[in-house]
Amino acid sequence: MQAILSAPEAAGPKIASLALWLGSFGTLICNYSGPMVNSILITRAPTRIDVVTPFVLGVLGFALFVVLMPLRAQVSEVAPSSSAQFDHLTWWFLVAAVLWAVVALNLVSTVAQIRATVGESPPELLALLSWCGEIVRKARLGSLGTSVTLLVMFLMLKVGPQRSGAFGWLPGSESLQEWQAALGLAYFGSMVGLITLQEQARAEMAASVSAQTHVEGPLESPGST
Repeated sequence: MQAILSAPEAAGPKIASLALWLGSFGTLICNYSGPMVNSILITRAPTRIDVVTPFVLGVLGFALFVVLMPLRAQVSEVAPSSSAQFDHLTWWFLVAAVLWAVVALNLVSTVAQIRATVGESPPELLALLSWCGEIVRKARLGSLGTSVTLLVMFLMLKVGPQRSGAFGWLPGSESLQEWQAALGLAYFGSMVGLITLQEQARAEMAASVSAQTHVEGPLESPGST
């Protein structure tokens, strides 16, 4: 963030960079908390996808911040224009699209793990596992949809039709790029919503287990009478 704030670029690209920075920060939290919540009730050994995808998500999560680094003027060159800075920021949407595609792949494995766990769990946990499995299936579909949406945004921002092209009635890519701040804030809002849902799921799991413990009573310690 310090690199963005201290850059001598115009206000427009700087505001867009800060909005996308917030989205990147929300993504880091979401993709750390999500797998932790999903793994609470899974008792099976992790698959290769379970081991590899969190590492890839970590790399892509930090890559989101790297893409936001402002373009710098080389020696004896003029500073990059606002248009060039806006165009540079469009790569953030491509990195984010790849990241959410990896999230969807991770959730494919999570759904399979939950299904396998159901057959090995006591009857009193079946309702909770079914509830969790349904949430993860919806999250898998949502992650794939998010990836496709971000990819479409990237294509529109990067290679969108120009006003002078065959589809001159459509807004040009340069005009769309000026809306990246609004897109970043909308994305950040969606991350806040996802993190809230994750915490609600965690609370539901804890409440369910606590209720069962309360009904069954605490285990007696060895040697108690």
